[in-house]
Amino acid sequence: MRTGFAFRTAMGASLATRTTTAFFPTCHSSKPQLLNGMSKFQHSTRSLSNYNNNNRNILRNNNDSSDILTRRFLSSSADNDGIGQIRQVGKMELQEILSDIESDGREGSEFVVIDVRGDEEVAFTGKLSKHVHTIPLPLIAQMGVFNMESDDFEDAFGFAKPTPDETIVFTCKAGIRSMHASQFASRCGYTKIINYAGGSDEWFN
Repeated sequence: MRTGFAFRTAMGASLATRTTTAFFPTCHSSKPQLLNGMSKFQHSTRSLSNYNNNNRNILRNNNDSSDILTRRFLSSSADNDGIGQIRQVGKMELQEILSDIESDGREGSEFVVIDVRGDEEVAFTGKLSKHVHTIPLPLIAQMGVFNMESDDFEDAFGFAKPTPDETIVFTCKAGIRSMHASQFASRCGYTKIINYAGGSDEWFN
């Protein structure tokens, strides 16, 4: 949906031009809780700014920033409080999931697949499938998207908000950012969560 893409593009530009603040991955309130002791995401911000460069630079620089983001995210929730079990799958299992969606639809399969890469990354490689939705990880962290009202979520991202009965499958470039998103969704009360560890690196090779 064009509205959702425009919204994500505007938010991405906003994030790229200001210092990103670390958030504790909790969903007990409608607003993410600030980490007072956490330093600023300088490398993550640099990666977001690089979205204006050529696509090859985007993909290369994003690896470095996502590693830093991973360490900060996981260190902020080292006790794993509130995080349920997250199932890891490979390429063959994701192919089966997408096949189920293709044949039975989202309602019949009860799967929702979300790619947390940036829109420019997705545009460079192409989508894993037409059934895969995109919400860049910075928006998940900044906006607390899984706490949004259903109508607001759909207006922002162009698809219906996952329900507690559905299984959310997260994917990214190499399984790092998708694990962040999986943990965030778990803290928001979702219990059926899958992380595709191979990401687009595996999918397109």
